[in-house]
Amino acid sequence: MSFDKTMMRSNPNFKFKEIIRDKTEALGNHCQLDVFQKENGQVIMICANFDMQSNERDYHISLIDLSTNQEIKSIPSDQRIMSIRYFQDPKTKKNYFTTSNHKAKIAVYDLDDDCKCIFETETKYELFIYTNLMIFDEDKKYVVTSSIGSNNMTKVYNIDSKELKDLNSTKDLTVFYMEYWRNEKGAENEKHNIIHCAKNKVVVTSYPADKAYLTNEVGEEEPYIQAGCLFKKGGVDHFMFACTYGIVRILNLESKQQVYNITHTHGQVHFFGIIWWNEHYLLLNDMQQSRFTVFAIDDGFRKHGKILCPEMSILRKDPQNPKNILVELTNNKKMKKVIHPKYGECLITIGTDWKARLYVNRDIEAQDLE
Repeated sequence: MSFDKTMMRSNPNFKFKEIIRDKTEALGNHCQLDVFQKENGQVIMICANFDMQSNERDYHISLIDLSTNQEIKSIPSDQRIMSIRYFQDPKTKKNYFTTSNHKAKIAVYDLDDDCKCIFETETKYELFIYTNLMIFDEDKKYVVTSSIGSNNMTKVYNIDSKELKDLNSTKDLTVFYMEYWRNEKGAENEKHNIIHCAKNKVVVTSYPADKAYLTNEVGEEEPYIQAGCLFKKGGVDHFMFACTYGIVRILNLESKQQVYNITHTHGQVHFFGIIWWNEHYLLLNDMQQSRFTVFAIDDGFRKHGKILCPEMSILRKDPQNPKNILVELTNNKKMKKVIHPKYGECLITIGTDWKARLYVNRDIEAQDLE
């Protein structure tokens, strides 16, 4: 089970708890972290990891049991991992995760079969893949990829038949992030939609119709839209996205209307992630200023005045000299919400220092977790 659509009962109010891993990849704007819960209640973090051996990196994918922070599975990789994402088939409830690497290879792993690789292919992209996703349609499974560079377009692979379909409507899109949106009110060939967060626009493409359902541009320059999130307001599907220039917008996917638009001007802002915390709040991760900000869904998307998690710069005693205080700048780039087996509703982040951190919620009382 994914926690992405789990509605947390607490308000977002975090403090740093512990470091989960010391050497977790946080390259560029890529999604190299995901979390899921098994049927037995075990909560697992999937991340890209590396070891330093002979001045070279030994790349691998790690599965971490969050109750102990111990690695329970390691999958070797011959290249740097660029993205990791978890998916569950809504019909069969089977669990999968996808990866892409620095050489534009895409792979799908079956989590219910000891992480067996069930699909792997070279995509023939000129450059590496920033993002990918899975689509489930009746008994068929698809993996969707996109890349950067000229003449690229989104590719949809049937995992079982290996059939490939290029989406011509996405030609020359440099895509940094993708989401899947099922349009229940759309025509049969437009129910499946891929939301592309590209350099300077968001494009929603219907599959298999292969046509643009919705396009929203943010300007002629390249602000790099690197964060997006699907959520519901009043039972209606919305999509929030943000970019490196501090632009934040919200689209009503059913009416195709832009319902929110703001440009942050208070210094350099660099949004790298968005989380739908619950029916009241959306969280944005500002990597440049090392902080989280929150938007109130039920108050006209008003920006909450409180800056979350002030411990983004963590003070530590120097183990060599206890009189010295070390300042550890986290610069968190990626984040995932999770119901932790010990601490309840929490946030996991990966920083530019390669550390995976756990932030606990101040609003969750210890006795509630026992």
